[in-house]
Amino acid sequence: MMRKGVVFLVVMLTILAMTATHAPVATAGIFKSPLGSAALGAAIGAIAGGGNGAAIGAAVGGGVGLIGKAGDEKKKREASERRHEQERAEWQRQKQLEQDRLRQQRQPAQGQAQSADAVLVSETQRSLIRLGYDPGSVGTMNAQTTAAIKSYQAKKGLLETGRPSQELLKHMIKNGG
Repeated sequence: MMRKGVVFLVVMLTILAMTATHAPVATAGIFKSPLGSAALGAAIGAIAGGGNGAAIGAAVGGGVGLIGKAGDEKKKREASERRHEQERAEWQRQKQLEQDRLRQQRQPAQGQAQSADAVLVSETQRSLIRLGYDPGSVGTMNAQTTAAIKSYQAKKGLLETGRPSQELLKHMIKNGG
């Protein structure tokens, strides 16, 4: 009699596990819940083993339903975590793109500033030449240019910095340079 009960229990567990995890009906509706699985287990148990079979089937079915529900919750949680990671990766990618875009915007501005400095140096050197000073090679700031600027500043009573500036260039142009 005991052996018959064990066989019945094994058959019930197998049927319920297959129904709860593989059958389209089970995954589509009521049999995914513990209550639905218990009802299915009771029905199968009643058919297979009568009154005692129905009680055992309901208990086993309820247990299988709980396991299925826990699995569904785990899948939902894992899907949510994957979605969260994907959103985080996309946010990081967008952030990097924005930083790259801003860096590219700043680079031309820096290049323009450098070319503006180069123009200031060249214009200052040309003005120095017109005023009779030797700034050396035109287009690049060098020691000769610094010495020529200091000499001009000293002669005109200006602060001797030796560096080109817009104010210095205006002064030199005003004085014939």
